[in-house]
Amino acid sequence: MSRSDRRKNSGPLRLFIVLWVTAVLAGCGGLAGNRSGGMVSKASQIDAHLKMGAAYLEVGDYNSALAELSKAELLEPDNVDINAYLGLTYFGRGDYPQAVEKYQKVLALDPKKTEAHNNLGLIYMRQREYAKARTEFETCIKDRTYSQVHLAQFNLGLLEESEGHPEAAEKIYHQIISTSQMPSAYYRLGQLALVRDDARMALDFFLPAVRLDPHYTDAFYALAQAYEKLGLNDDAAEAYGQVVNLSPNTARAIEAQNRVRKLLGYQ
Repeated sequence: MSRSDRRKNSGPLRLFIVLWVTAVLAGCGGLAGNRSGGMVSKASQIDAHLKMGAAYLEVGDYNSALAELSKAELLEPDNVDINAYLGLTYFGRGDYPQAVEKYQKVLALDPKKTEAHNNLGLIYMRQREYAKARTEFETCIKDRTYSQVHLAQFNLGLLEESEGHPEAAEKIYHQIISTSQMPSAYYRLGQLALVRDDARMALDFFLPAVRLDPHYTDAFYALAQAYEKLGLNDDAAEAYGQVVNLSPNTARAIEAQNRVRKLLGYQ
């Protein structure tokens, strides 16, 4: 999971799409420097375009990523990593049919690429094709060799919420935190507790979420809401202050500032 996976929020929910684990950005293998008779080799060209595409993808520049990865694809259409990165790029651009096509091709080329099933599941969930999404997430979970099974479990929890099954989602999130320290699973449990108007229990989940991820803006905002519901205004103001520090000049920061002013009696 990349830095952007750990820190970026997607509205109130974090969706975990799996970035391909390759040596692209590290430059392993020495392909970029290979030359033959003064001409840049095909492998070197592919490597260069793939590196650039991955770098653009990492910072969310999907148009530039697509341009570079498309050049790599022309040179080697059946390269698994190129197709996987193209799938991520199309996902980021919201071009879901193209993303599905790329991930299906990845699985056709290498059926053991279980992470492609997770990403397909997310695309189907965005398209509200919940039955297809469930099949993809469950395929990941059943693969005992898959090292990031908790991400597929989390996404399945979000699917249960989307289908109106909060109890099933809670069960999944509790299973996740029993085996891995995943801030987003704690956050979702806290949000479900708030829906039940159980602010005290919500605190028990939001506090570990922000402890595990001190950059989790949404969790700090939710923590402040829980404190406010319990009448702990000083603690709420402090948590809202963290939101302002983490995401200055955003709509969420403005909301937090307004809440602090109200709590402190300035409006």
